[in-house]
Amino acid sequence: MKKAIFALFLILLALAGGVYYCWTIRETPTQRRETRKQVAKELKECKDAEVTPFLRKLLEERLIKVRFEDKFPWLCIAKETRVPFDYIGQLTEDAFIRFAGQGTPETADAPRLNELLTFSETLMPLCSESERATLVERRVDACFFLNDFDGAIKIISNGLPGRSEEWTKGTVAKLRAHKAMVANDDKEIVKQLLIFDEYLHSKEMEDNEEFDQTTGVVYPVEWLIARNAMRISTHAKKAGDNETSAKYLEIAKPAFAKALEKAKGDQKSLDELKKEMNSYGL
Repeated sequence: MKKAIFALFLILLALAGGVYYCWTIRETPTQRRETRKQVAKELKECKDAEVTPFLRKLLEERLIKVRFEDKFPWLCIAKETRVPFDYIGQLTEDAFIRFAGQGTPETADAPRLNELLTFSETLMPLCSESERATLVERRVDACFFLNDFDGAIKIISNGLPGRSEEWTKGTVAKLRAHKAMVANDDKEIVKQLLIFDEYLHSKEMEDNEEFDQTTGVVYPVEWLIARNAMRISTHAKKAGDNETSAKYLEIAKPAFAKALEKAKGDQKSLDELKKEMNSYGL
């Protein structure tokens, strides 16, 4: 009898010890924040070629944990393994921005962006809807920087969460215009930019401002309208359509003036705007 009681005591002691151990290694909110800060620091210190492998390692660690907890749900109290899918998504967003350069095909790191496009395609289904939406936007930007306009159009045509039909139509037109620029097809450029111009003048774009995360420049809608009008004017003239060229030149001038007024107090944006206007001889 004493042996049985002693054995039971040992079992209960072992169980108590196991519960206590699991409790001590649990991840608290403070530990979660520290873990994320540490992971972000490690990623920042990665060399360019190490970034995507680092992200892939985080994803593999998370997948192992999820599969383990699916098999042994009673052990969910145990310490978290690194970071959740959405945080990996946020780190991937940062990586897309890191390799975008100055937001142009000439300054973007094409090999690294291609790696991220492949990786993010695997990651997205595991993320929340809101994180997927943000990653899709970064993927579109990456395709644009790679001059992969068909790839960007394909992504957009499937529909982006939170984006209207008008935005989709306008953005696809803008991408088709850039594709036509590569082909030096001035008539097609003008045709597509006119569609994009309709969107820029839509109710949705009224008082809109766009912040370029890669450069820190803020673009009020008037700046976008002026830039698009100048492109229409330039390519219409090349296509022999002087009437359209003159019309959109006159649309661009007051739009640039309004953009200058809005840029006051933001020296970085103001300098970039003046530089662009100078390039047009304005």
